[in-house]
Amino acid sequence: MNQAAQHSAPSRLRDRTLAAFTLMVSQPALAAIAALAALYALLAVVGGILTFSPVPFWDMWDGGLGFYVRQMTDVSQWWAQHNEHRIVLSRILFFLDYRYFDSNGAVLVVINYLLACATFGLLAWCALQRDASRRRDGRMIAAFILCCALLWTQSNNLTWAFQSQFFLANLLPLLALVLLHASCRTRIRGNAIVFLAALTVAAMAAVSMANGVLAGGVVAAACLLGRQSWRRNLLAWAVAIAVPALYFHHYTPPAGHGSILASLRTEPLEVIKFFFAYIGSPFAHLDASGSLHLGWAILAGVVLLTAGAILSWRTIFKRHDTVDVDLVVTLFLGYLVASAFATAGSRALFGLDAAVASRYTTPGLLVLGCVLILASRNFFRDRALTMPYQIGLALMALAFLPSQLTATRPQPYLDFEWRFAALALELEVKDDKQIGWIFPDAAWAQKIAEPAANMGLGIFAKPGIYDAKLTLGGSYPTAPLQTCSLAGLESEAVDASTNDWIRLKGGLMNSILPQKISTVLLVDANDTIVGRGLLAEPKQDSPGAPFGAPFKAYLMGRAQSSVYKIVIPGFCATTVAPKSP
Repeated sequence: MNQAAQHSAPSRLRDRTLAAFTLMVSQPALAAIAALAALYALLAVVGGILTFSPVPFWDMWDGGLGFYVRQMTDVSQWWAQHNEHRIVLSRILFFLDYRYFDSNGAVLVVINYLLACATFGLLAWCALQRDASRRRDGRMIAAFILCCALLWTQSNNLTWAFQSQFFLANLLPLLALVLLHASCRTRIRGNAIVFLAALTVAAMAAVSMANGVLAGGVVAAACLLGRQSWRRNLLAWAVAIAVPALYFHHYTPPAGHGSILASLRTEPLEVIKFFFAYIGSPFAHLDASGSLHLGWAILAGVVLLTAGAILSWRTIFKRHDTVDVDLVVTLFLGYLVASAFATAGSRALFGLDAAVASRYTTPGLLVLGCVLILASRNFFRDRALTMPYQIGLALMALAFLPSQLTATRPQPYLDFEWRFAALALELEVKDDKQIGWIFPDAAWAQKIAEPAANMGLGIFAKPGIYDAKLTLGGSYPTAPLQTCSLAGLESEAVDASTNDWIRLKGGLMNSILPQKISTVLLVDANDTIVGRGLLAEPKQDSPGAPFGAPFKAYLMGRAQSSVYKIVIPGFCATTVAPKSP
């Protein structure tokens, strides 16, 4: 029997491979979309590797590193607001990264990719839930949705370590609805457990982002429209009411953000345009040049919302004897649209460009997926997808190729600039221009960084930055004998009013240099360290040519009038004469 099983396993694999090949040949549009999905995923992974940096970026300073430091002495930080959000689930991930992993954000970025695949994968599963005769159509829509999973239009959500909550805020409401659907499929005792799981997941959505508080209401609406028992309705509506009540207890509206009612009263047209642009935001990024096409986004938003409204009307007002997939997708679409409208009300004051920010394209892509599912289930319920529809899907997927190819553009000095900004924070240099690479408010960044640097957390534990401030004034008597070639040295006072620090930048060349970003020391004639800096990863123009790399460094202001050396420890050094008065 075991031998028979061994012989049958290759046979089954061969049969499945042949069936898949036959399917692809018979549906070239499906084959094209599936190939694009695989290509887009590969390009997104390459892009994630090329853009990765261990330096916290933007919200990760306050929301990640700052939170980790604060929660050590204040447990209430777990529930505290981040703007209007209570990002408890993401904070768990931040805590684990800083406590148990390398705290460089790599694990968090990987989680972002996995959450993106889970979110779009679950929506693709909904597309596949068709009758046997229409299953091929479901595969076509599912393949397109998977094509969107790792689109580079949403690169901010994929590559910023902070952004897990953005995927969770979309994944959890959809998962709650799918669990509710699963609990209705058969009458078994375990269905009660699945139903309770749906309510639990809906409640958890509230601590992903603020719009997650709507998840309980969406599940309750599904119970009502899907003719669930009075017990289920009672429990679902209890969760729908209790979760927002708890969420908004002691809630403080964030400063600098608009309110929906005030925005609609004062600038209704701007809110509406923002709303349309937000929904159609993926189509603003089709151009590989990086230019944003707001008109395309608004037009796409109008089309998607109009189609979504018509399709949702048809679904909502037909009789449902259970929570079927049509209802799941329709209510998830309603959740996405309601979230978009709330965002428009609070963010319209930041202008239309904010509506098509990379992070907002994720819900826009999910709206597109929902509309395609509902369109196929309403207009092609009893017949196959027409060839023009299939070709249109393939062309729409192909339209994102130029944008996706931008993921492979090298950014060789991005990590270097970010690390140098972190070095400025370690040295307590008030360099607004450099710190602006990683955080918009240099003074605030310094307050966040000071305790983290003292504890050697995250980027402040990395070579070249760790305890750099403590080395200033120390002795370095063993400078390398080999001389570097110095090119294009420039200097600029960081704070002209105090002249405490001078920012240097230039290029260094030598027959051999460190093969990654490395330390630069500035040493005066008395072998005292009077500055610190970083050397970028070196490059070689041709075999046998010297290696060269740009560097940046901070020189103590009092040392600029004296001779000093620029030292790459263990490699080479060069002497700089003082500037003439």
